[in-house]
Amino acid sequence: MTLSTTPAATPSPFQALLDEVRSDDTLLEHLQNDDEAAYGPFQDDEDEKSKTVTPPISNAAIDLIVTFEVSSREVYKRKYRHPIWPRGRSGITIGIGYDVGYVTQAVLARDWSKVLTQADLNALNQACGVTGASASALVQPLAHIDIPYSDAFKVFTDVSVVSYTGLTTRSLANTEALHPDSLGALVSLVYNRGASFQREGERYREMRAIRAAMQAQDFAAIPAQIRSMKRIWAGEPDSAGLVKRRELEARLFERGLVQG
Repeated sequence: MTLSTTPAATPSPFQALLDEVRSDDTLLEHLQNDDEAAYGPFQDDEDEKSKTVTPPISNAAIDLIVTFEVSSREVYKRKYRHPIWPRGRSGITIGIGYDVGYVTQAVLARDWSKVLTQADLNALNQACGVTGASASALVQPLAHIDIPYSDAFKVFTDVSVVSYTGLTTRSLANTEALHPDSLGALVSLVYNRGASFQREGERYREMRAIRAAMQAQDFAAIPAQIRSMKRIWAGEPDSAGLVKRRELEARLFERGLVQG
């Protein structure tokens, strides 16, 4: 008698590449240095946020962003549970990619008061508004602050994801027509590059094209524009993660087109 067996499911193109990224220790070493979004004056339009009902993004999109901020729960426990300085123009960063250097003390308290003690918030206040090399001197004085992954993930989903999803939906037309995978791909893009859909210059050519495609509801054109951005970081070993991130975002957007 021959027993029938069910073949293992083949991972989707998106999941297969995400698993590949997670297993590449060399690539993961550089991920914290790749964000462009935080670099600039922090804007906190609370009145505008209160008027916006933020649609959900998919769990796959959340997995993508978490991977490129801290790689995994296990790596977070080893490297990110205490405040760090990712170098460059960053400020002191806590949790899952939360840059204290670009928020005010009031916003820091609003976002973290449910999981941090008042003493920890008071200590972190000195890092608000401090970015670049000046922030590096604050790592040691803040090293006693310990944020478990569960608390970091709560702030990430309750605050950061909601904020960046709202920023994305306010910056682009017709986002309500997108599947949560496709919307999540754009949120990942904004999390990394900011809502730079109207910025001038060759560096933002594809961002402007995405805005135009969303206005025209030409959603099928967007994955190609995301992939086209790879030209910006092509050939830079320390930016290999951004090339993979753009490909993952394109694949996730495409998956949303099929499902949606």
